[in-house]
Amino acid sequence: MKRDFIADYFKKAYNPENYIATVVGNADFSKICDYLEKSFRKTGKGVRVQKILKKNADSVEERKGIDQAHFVLAFHAPLASEKGFYELEVLDAYLANGMSSRLFLKIREEKGLAYAVKGFLDTEKYHSHYGIYVGTTKEAIPEVKKIILEEFKKVENMDEKNLREAKERILGLRKISIEESSNVMNELTASELVTKAEDYYEHDKKIIAVSLDEVKKAAKIKNFSTAAIVPK
Repeated sequence: MKRDFIADYFKKAYNPENYIATVVGNADFSKICDYLEKSFRKTGKGVRVQKILKKNADSVEERKGIDQAHFVLAFHAPLASEKGFYELEVLDAYLANGMSSRLFLKIREEKGLAYAVKGFLDTEKYHSHYGIYVGTTKEAIPEVKKIILEEFKKVENMDEKNLREAKERILGLRKISIEESSNVMNELTASELVTKAEDYYEHDKKIIAVSLDEVKKAAKIKNFSTAAIVPK
C-alpha cells in the first residue's frame, strides 16, 4: 500500500461521523459533551459499507525463517445481535478456551501435538466468525484438524455439569476483567461498534440463559475454512 492511499483513507474514515468516545470513571458528563462538540466538527464525510461476501476455502502458505506451523479452522458465526452468538461463546469455553478445555487437553496434554491451542469469537457489525488456532508442526496439521472436527462432534456428550463449568469460567474471567476500568472502556466501545453499548450490561444474563441443547446445536458445523502458515 502506498502512503497516499493510507493518508487519503485516513482523511475519509477518521472523522467525527465515525468516532465513538467512551469514558469510564468519575467524570462530568456535561463537560465531556461540551469538549467533544467544540473539538470535533462534522465533516460531512462517511465511509461506504463494504458488502461482505461469505465463502469457505482452504489455504496453505509457506514462509522462510519460521519453525512453527500456524493452523486455523474457522466458520461463519451469527452476529452479536442474532440467535446463536452467546451459545458459541459458551461452546468456546467448553471446547477451546483455557487449559482445561477439551481441545487443549486432547491436542497438547494427551497427544503432545502443539504448544498453543485457543478458540476465538470475532464479531463486527456486519460479519462474525468463530475459529480455533493451533501452534503446531507442519506434519501434525492433518491430525490436529481431524481431532478438532471430532471434538465438535463429541460436544453431543456434553452434560449439565460441563455447561455450568463453562458458564462459570466466562462469568468469572469477566468479573476479573472489569476490575480494570480500561477493559470496561474497551468492551463498551466494542459493544457500541457492533450493536449498542447497553448490550455490554446484558452479557452475563444472556450467558446464563444459554441451554445445553443450544450449545450442542451450535457445535453441529457443516461448512468451515482452514488456513495454515508453514515453514518452507
